[in-house]
Amino acid sequence: FETKQGSVLYIDEENGLRRMKDKLGKLLNYKSLPAKDLPIHVLSSEGIHLGRGSIEKLVALLEALKPKVVIIDSLIRVHGGDENSSRDMAKVFSLVKQLINHFGCLFFFADHHRKPGPFQSAGDIMLRGSSEKSAFVDILISLQVRKNKLVVENPKNRDAERRHPFCIEIIVVDKNCLGVKYVGEAEELEEEVQFDRITGFLTQVLSDGE
Repeated sequence: FETKQGSVLYIDEENGLRRMKDKLGKLLNYKSLPAKDLPIHVLSSEGIHLGRGSIEKLVALLEALKPKVVIIDSLIRVHGGDENSSRDMAKVFSLVKQLINHFGCLFFFADHHRKPGPFQSAGDIMLRGSSEKSAFVDILISLQVRKNKLVVENPKNRDAERRHPFCIEIIVVDKNCLGVKYVGEAEELEEEVQFDRITGFLTQVLSDGE
């Protein structure tokens, strides 16, 4: 599908700036894209936070750069709430919604899965913390290893029909070049994915004592 290029703000509160730029450079090399020609702004360990009075720093960045996409890695590093509290997470996402409406940009959050239990669950159920996370987002993409394959799932998509699971491969060309390649559909895993979704849901309900 057609896209229109816009600036990107990548906020990394987990890795150092040097490591982040190194990873980004390897991915761009794989696509033969020079970093200096792309409107990608990378910040690392700047203390960006959705709350505690530091929202002004993020607002100033959005006003100055006017990005079309804001990537935050990871969600847990930019809020001071309890991940298991729907009330706390609702407050965080209410603020994000205000930023989206005001600046007209897309927010992309990297987040973590729970540690797998007796049954490996589907991506939306496996999100760590409150279900408010999966309830807020328009699109959810989950990446998991299944039967030694790197499988991408799309448990939720408000804008279109959910994508069937497919496999990708990480390609290391050399020390300066790193790529991601689409391998194919994960049709043979579809039944397993549906089974895991059901058993994961039941496991969660039982663990909550409902």
